Amino acid sequence: MHLSEDDIIATAGVTESLMFINNALIDNGNHAVIFKPYYPQYLPRQRVEGGKALFGRYMIGKEWHPNIDALRSSLRKGRQGTKYMMIPIRTTLPAAC
Repeated sequence: MHLSEDDIIATAGVTESLMFINNALIDNGNHAVIFKPYYPQYLPRQRVEGGKALFGRYMIGKEWHPNIDALRSSLRKGRQGTKYMMIPIRTTLPAAC
């Protein structure tokens, strides 16, 4: 992937970043997968744009990897309206993804 300086938006913090992400990607009725625990501003910023959260789950005993079966189920619920997944930095996706 090649990125230029025009592809980067600097913000004052995560709340402002969430505003940009949701404003750009979420329309009324769209979904985003959010993993618990999550930053408190995830939901309000999504709701402002009319979005809905689909909650992902971790397998704590498996180094905090997401539960892939639960993720698939969440994505089926959201169907074509799922616009993004918010994955915390400390999470790693297994090769099965």
